[in-house]
Amino acid sequence: MEKTNTNRSYKTALSQFQNETGLDLEDIKRLPEKDLSKKIDKFIESLNIKDSSKLTRLSAIRSAIEQETDIQLTKSKIRKTLSKDKLRHSNKEEITTDELNKIIDYFFEKYKEEKRNKSSRLIPSLRNYILVKLLAFTGQRIGDILSLEVNEAKKETLFFKQDKTGAEVKTENPVLAEINLYIQLVSLSDNDYLFASGIKRDPISYTQILILIQKASLKVIGKEITPHSFRKYVVVKLREVGKADHEIKQVTGHSTSAMVDYYQGNKTSTIKNLSKLLTRKSNTKGKSVLAAKQRRR
Repeated sequence: MEKTNTNRSYKTALSQFQNETGLDLEDIKRLPEKDLSKKIDKFIESLNIKDSSKLTRLSAIRSAIEQETDIQLTKSKIRKTLSKDKLRHSNKEEITTDELNKIIDYFFEKYKEEKRNKSSRLIPSLRNYILVKLLAFTGQRIGDILSLEVNEAKKETLFFKQDKTGAEVKTENPVLAEINLYIQLVSLSDNDYLFASGIKRDPISYTQILILIQKASLKVIGKEITPHSFRKYVVVKLREVGKADHEIKQVTGHSTSAMVDYYQGNKTSTIKNLSKLLTRKSNTKGKSVLAAKQRRR
């Protein structure tokens, strides 16, 4: 039974790789081993999952190909990097409150323009606006947002079970009205992914969102950011307004060994009016930091 499950996981991983790259088995057989290995590495790098999951997927794809063909793949160049399982986020990903508001306004204006012109881009522009507001006002990873199903997305409180940590998070829905409109326009059913795409109705890809965010941010604020920049902003901003670490972790799902016992009993708490806190100007920074220090005494 275990071997059957393993073979099934190999085939599933290979099928996903083929769907994303457009390669059938004959195409794979014709590729030089070195080029094929590079394509697999590039595909794995594009996935928005934790490094340990990327390693598992990498091994599954390579094993499936070696089982289905006589190909002996060359060594993967990203395996060693993934094994270190380190997150690297540069300073250029940081954004200010003003920059955040400019980015959100940009996507909102794009949506209004498409609506006013009755354009065929109305639905994608509304989807993009919803995505950006969810990134900005929930503090969740893009992969967890893309995994939202319709039946969960149309509630006043959003529930996330994070793929990376397993943490369970509840947060206020900052775009409920827009989501309900989007569901109607796209004719989605309750079991569909909110951001379903294509014949198989899988979520749109991380790469698509990354390019969208990078292009918009470069145009609006003069620098490239990533979806993770919004998550980082949420943490920094909540600290700035004086929220304690345990309150921040309830929003983001971050955890440490010191907080394990706490989270076992309080995984689903929320911070009220989160979106208002996150767009508040920074003129109360000194008072917030002082208040936070007093609470810790």
